Amino acid sequence: MPQPADKPPHETPPGHVFEIVVNTRPHAVTQDELTFSEVVAIAVADGLLSGPQVIYTVSYRRAHGNKQGDLADGDSVKLKDGTVFNVGATDQS
Repeated sequence: MPQPADKPPHETPPGHVFEIVVNTRPHAVTQDELTFSEVVAIAVADGLLSGPQVIYTVSYRRAHGNKQGDLADGDSVKLKDGTVFNVGATDQS
């Protein structure tokens, strides 16, 4: 079935809820893209170490287009259902 001319074939419908995993815990988000800071905020809300001397690392897999890799501060990644994030924290005291 052809797609309407004004909608790309792989566009996520408005209001779609993405089921993602952050540090083995399931989460639901409505954005189709998450930034480094947003992923860290989810992990910290789940109890990950936080503080002024903490350095975070974020890796991901199963993202949109089956991409995987690392996020740096300021980076973002497009999601799909099942995207998995691993967030680590190191205290630089």
